[in-house]
Amino acid sequence: MDLINEQFGNLTVLEKAGKSSWLCKCKCGNTIVVTTSCLLLKHTRSCGCLYRKSYKQGQDKMREFYKNASPEEKKEYKDKDLISRYTKFSPNKDNKTSKRKGVCFSKSVKRYLAYINKDGKRVYLGTFIHEIDAIKAREKAEQEIIQDIKQEKLNK
Repeated sequence: MDLINEQFGNLTVLEKAGKSSWLCKCKCGNTIVVTTSCLLLKHTRSCGCLYRKSYKQGQDKMREFYKNASPEEKKEYKDKDLISRYTKFSPNKDNKTSKRKGVCFSKSVKRYLAYINKDGKRVYLGTFIHEIDAIKAREKAEQEIIQDIKQEKLNK
């Protein structure tokens, strides 16, 4: 496979750098060695400059927000950020057996399992015949964690 002169995002392949890696030049001028699979699967699109640029833009937005936000808005944002770090309310991307993060279908027991990560450990919440019951158990555990976080903040 010859990828020389091919473009992958901001990277242009210059030459072969090993058995399965390539020396690439980024549009910003940096060079980087990237594996074939990372190029083809679009996992690596730059030398890291895109990430740094996006990170800086996010920081600039946060500075602007904090400069203009009222004390109540700042407190509300901090609470939401802290809660989302603990409970991870995002939809389930890893497991295709449920629409909800923290819920999956176990083929071996033919039931839905509910779990949540707390303090770096996975806590199993039970097994359920119906997905909706597993989701409710997960949501109840999330609410308990939120209450714990709020209580800890009040005690400080």
